[in-house]
Amino acid sequence: MSGNPKSDEALARMNYITKRMKSIDALGALKHIIESTHRERATVAERLRRNRMKHFCGKLESLIPTTLPRTDRSGLLENAGTYIKELQDQLSQLKGRRECLEAKLREKTVNKRLEVTKVDVEVKERESVIIISSIRKPKHFWRVILEVEHHGLDVNMSQLSSSDFFVYIYFHASFSEVIKEVDPAQLQNSLKTRLLAVY
Repeated sequence: MSGNPKSDEALARMNYITKRMKSIDALGALKHIIESTHRERATVAERLRRNRMKHFCGKLESLIPTTLPRTDRSGLLENAGTYIKELQDQLSQLKGRRECLEAKLREKTVNKRLEVTKVDVEVKERESVIIISSIRKPKHFWRVILEVEHHGLDVNMSQLSSSDFFVYIYFHASFSEVIKEVDPAQLQNSLKTRLLAVY
């Protein structure tokens, strides 16, 4: 202190301004550091994004057989889209072929089952004799009877005989009152088809 109040006040004011200027400079430097850090982070993030894009474009390019070595990204994406469309078309064709083969296999299986199960029908007046021969036993004998009755025949007698290699089922049935006439061939075919569910 000099003893002069005016010069002491001026000195205090000068010290205050100097401190204030230093704090402003420090804040400016801090702000500059923060902005630089943000810029660096953005730059690093952008570099990482580009590296990832380059990596995945390389992977995509390796999966597409028709891609040329010097294709840019838009061309690469276009080629990828074309290739995926071709694969979808091929998949659709293969599904169609598989369905066709499955249908043929089912038909072949049904025909094979029809071959191993033989149905003979004899009709005399209002009575019928049905003989079913097969190399396998039916799953449920009562279902065979239900199938016969489903055609309007009342089963009077049934017999099942079997050996290690052959199964023989005999039915003697009479027509129910609702049935006037029966075509033996039609009854035979209908029974043969329906009995597939039982074998």
